[in-house]
Amino acid sequence: MIIDKLSNCERYVKLHPGFKEAFGFLKKENLAFIPDGRHQIAGDMVYVTLARQKGKGKKGSKLEKHSEYIDIHFVLDGKDLIGWKAFEDCKKIAEKPEQGKDVESFSDNPDFYFTLSPGEFAIFFPEDCHAPLAHDDAVRKGVIKVAV
Repeated sequence: MIIDKLSNCERYVKLHPGFKEAFGFLKKENLAFIPDGRHQIAGDMVYVTLARQKGKGKKGSKLEKHSEYIDIHFVLDGKDLIGWKAFEDCKKIAEKPEQGKDVESFSDNPDFYFTLSPGEFAIFFPEDCHAPLAHDDAVRKGVIKVAV
């Protein structure tokens, strides 16, 4: 997992070929005006989903992991409280992944929580279980999916 400010995103472009397109999208000045929904950045290899969502609280937010995509979470308005735990330490499967869905859920408790604010991002690799929307307030955020 990586947590940083958007102003430092150029440091991470060389970590993965899809990160150049992903961070190029994040640096757009008009990001707040892009409507909610799924938007292609580089086909199915890199895409973003924007949404305004109500938090689920710590008890309602479950740890999840993705095997086929790296997640880059960012906040446009509000704050997002996100839990984290290493996949290798997750033992309680909450939901098996559905056929064709790249998400597996766990009912383990996160090892820690952090707050993501506008101008910041978090990268979750397949070995990172994360529990987004662990706050109680509404947030407008996006998740960029970068194919592994």
